[in-house]
Amino acid sequence: MTVVTMGNVTVEVPTPSASELKERLAESQRVMRAFAAALPKHGVRLNLPPTTPLYEADSKDPTLVIRKLGKTRTLGRFDKNGRFIQVKR
Repeated sequence: MTVVTMGNVTVEVPTPSASELKERLAESQRVMRAFAAALPKHGVRLNLPPTTPLYEADSKDPTLVIRKLGKTRTLGRFDKNGRFIQVKR
């Protein structure tokens, strides 16, 4: 048996055999290769109609958001009912 302690928790588990360790290591390496291959692929693709507004945080003022609709960018905030209200900086 193997005893593993993390903080205040101690767990006793069966000690894996050499072949089990070899299998787990191979699986870990496979997952790491897949993860490394996925890292360069940043971002998310959204297939939305052009009439769907997208929102992002304003980097200069965290209380504001930027609405992107087509090629138009509008600064604003949401009211208590969730409606977008345009504001001037």
